[in-house]
Amino acid sequence: MNKAPEFSEFHDAYGKAYGEKIDRLAAERAWRRLSARDKRAAIAGIQTYADDCRQRGIAMKYPSGYLNLHRWEIEEVGSGTKREQPSEGRLFAQPLPSHPRGGAGVGSQPESTDDPAAPLEGMDTW
Repeated sequence: MNKAPEFSEFHDAYGKAYGEKIDRLAAERAWRRLSARDKRAAIAGIQTYADDCRQRGIAMKYPSGYLNLHRWEIEEVGSGTKREQPSEGRLFAQPLPSHPRGGAGVGSQPESTDDPAAPLEGMDTW
């Protein structure tokens, strides 16, 4: 059976990719919760994750966030696999149903007009 890597090995590798060693206590707590297999995968995926963040122009997560969110499991950009994507400004994939006692549900709003100063339909103006 393969022995799990030590936390110091992870912290050194992540510090090198990040540019400085930070978040030691929180990262160490997250590290203890990982299986030996995940620990090896986390170390192996650090450089890929760092390169992906640079390519996309986003900041790397702190080490504890990287570990807690299993960021090494996210596929590289351009690999042809589906990545986590924001829902293009939508909070919900579909409108919520109306409330059972009548009235509109959360997220159902009257149609907007082109005039941002126009009052919403059914609302009193001051």
